Amino acid sequence: MTEKEKLLEAYRKEIHNLATAKDHLTAEKAMCKARIYIGELKENHKLSVNDIMDMYETVDVFLWKAERRMSEGI
Repeated sequence: MTEKEKLLEAYRKEIHNLATAKDHLTAEKAMCKARIYIGELKENHKLSVNDIMDMYETVDVFLWKAERRMSEGI
């Protein structure tokens, strides 16, 4: 498995952790790690600007959903 594939897999894992977060600390931690992986992918591998921006947007959407779910007590 290449470094790019490992980083993408780690990013997907953090998105999953964000989607299943039960508290704000877990959600923030997953968001931070996902953004770190995106930064590493941006610096070291050739991904298009659109792909990088989509990844950042995905993190933001999943964080918003997690926060909303937690505020509603779900």
